[in-house]
Amino acid sequence: NITYNSNNKYEIINEIIDTMKSSKEKLINGFYPILNKNTKLIDVKIDNSTATLNFNNDILKTNELDLAFEAIIKSIKNIKGINKVNILINDGINGSTYRSNW
Repeated sequence: NITYNSNNKYEIINEIIDTMKSSKEKLINGFYPILNKNTKLIDVKIDNSTATLNFNNDILKTNELDLAFEAIIKSIKNIKGINKVNILINDGINGSTYRSNW
């Protein structure tokens, strides 16, 4: 199990995303950062059991973007009470939306 520094869902989500873009060369247990270091989580909205994460365009510069989205979704869905994750890029302007029905 992963231990977070907070019980607040918003803070936990921010902690997860910060860890995924850590500028450290190597993270604990052999894991490496998966997100582009300039990726910014603009905001998070939680409605019932759905979390919607809004990122800036820099997330698109991430290598293996599908793998990154999958990692984000699976990590966020491990938070108690969150069953669905939507990912937006710049508020979904110009169709930049990735949705999860997992």
